[in-house]
Amino acid sequence: MYYYKKKGKDIIKYEVKIEREKLNKIRFQIINNCSHIEHVKNRVTDRMRPSEFDYEHIRNYNEKYLGVIEYNDFYSTREDEYSIEYDYYKHPPLVGFIDNLLNGDTNAIEEIQKLKDEVVDKEQKLLDEQQKIISKLNSTTETNKEKQIYLLNENQEKLLEYYKEKELNKNQVPSSKYKNKVLSCIELKQVEIIPYKTVLEVMRFFACCSAKKMESSLNKVLKLKL
Repeated sequence: MYYYKKKGKDIIKYEVKIEREKLNKIRFQIINNCSHIEHVKNRVTDRMRPSEFDYEHIRNYNEKYLGVIEYNDFYSTREDEYSIEYDYYKHPPLVGFIDNLLNGDTNAIEEIQKLKDEVVDKEQKLLDEQQKIISKLNSTTETNKEKQIYLLNENQEKLLEYYKEKELNKNQVPSSKYKNKVLSCIELKQVEIIPYKTVLEVMRFFACCSAKKMESSLNKVLKLKL
C-alpha cells in the first residue's frame, strides 16, 4: 500500500507497512476502554432483536419472552415479542479509522495523526437548560406554567439518565490515549518525491479525460502506475 502526503512544495510517496496483528489487538482494547457505553432497555419483536453475538457492540445481553403479538392485517401476522436489556458500546471514531486502514484506505493515516477527542460537557448543558426553564417559570403567565413544568420534569429525567450513563462510563478513557500506540503499528518508508507543481500540471493535462478517451496501452500503463 502507498500513502501520499503534501509537504511544503512537494508530494511524498510512502510505502505503508502495517503490523496487522498488533493493530487488531489495540483496536479491541480501544473498543473495550474507549467506547461510550449506553444502557438499552426495550420491547422488540423477534425480527428487531439485536445479535447477542455482536460482542464488539453488545455486552451483558438479557432477554425475556413476553408472548405473541397478532396484527389484524390481510395476512393475520403473528410475531414473538421480547423484553431486552443490554449495554451498547458506541465505538469512537478511531476504531473506524483503523478499520479503513486495515481495508486499504491509507488516507486514514492522516485522520489518525490529526485525532483529537471532542469534549462535550453534557451535564453543564442540561443544567444551563434547567436554569432557563426555571427563569421562564418564574416570569411566565399562569397559562404557560404547565408547559414549563413539563419541560422541567423532562429535563430532570435527562439529568438522571445522564448520571446513570456517567456511572456506566466512569472507567472509560479518551481514545487519544491510544493514538501513539496505533501509529507505532504503521511504518512509512519514503520511496519517491515529486514537486506539487508537477502533479497539478499532470492533473490539468488529463482534465476531463476518461479511460474511454485514452489509447488502450496508455490507459493500462496509468492504471499500473497509479
